[in-house]
Amino acid sequence: MNFADINGNNIDYDGQKDLLFITLPTKKSVNFIKKIKDGELQNYTKECKIYLNSIEDAILATKALKQLNTLQEQKMKSNTTQISNLKQAVDKLNQLLQKVNIGEDNYDLFVEITDEATRSIKLTSTFSNLKKSVETVQEFSLNDINPKNCSIKVKGKHVIAALNTQHLEKIVKTYVDGQIKPYQYKVGIEAKGIEAAREIVTIVQSIAANN
Repeated sequence: MNFADINGNNIDYDGQKDLLFITLPTKKSVNFIKKIKDGELQNYTKECKIYLNSIEDAILATKALKQLNTLQEQKMKSNTTQISNLKQAVDKLNQLLQKVNIGEDNYDLFVEITDEATRSIKLTSTFSNLKKSVETVQEFSLNDINPKNCSIKVKGKHVIAALNTQHLEKIVKTYVDGQIKPYQYKVGIEAKGIEAAREIVTIVQSIAANN
């Protein structure tokens, strides 16, 4: 969990029967909190609770958590990534696109430059588990990506860096196991977690804005 994603205005303590706790809700109720139970990844969630022993502890902890939230928000604003060089961006993306494992499902991802003049790249994503393997290739230009329409999408246990074209034009060439498929208006990159997805989006936004 990144405290910058928490809604500081709604950090407060509460009680239920003999339990005393502080609720930490995310901004806009997005499912950005990673949850692990008995060592297994669960669906991402929009809030978590911290349990305490006394009202005094709850008051002090609430104040400290609000301060932590403010500090983390300030830190995030100051740590903006600015990349204008295509090769540097692709190298950085490949560092982030590690193998993603979710249960028995595996995702191997790799980005490469296909035309430096047009800032065109190819994203290869190979999904595999014990039953099947599927390779998806998407080819597009970073010039066609709308930096204002890139975001993080969470679906259950999956975190996706979602990149959309400028006006949702269907111009992303897509192949599945070598077979051409209908052109798409979006690119979805499976990420290892919220922070990896955030950095992927930030890199793409930075270089897409410099076209």
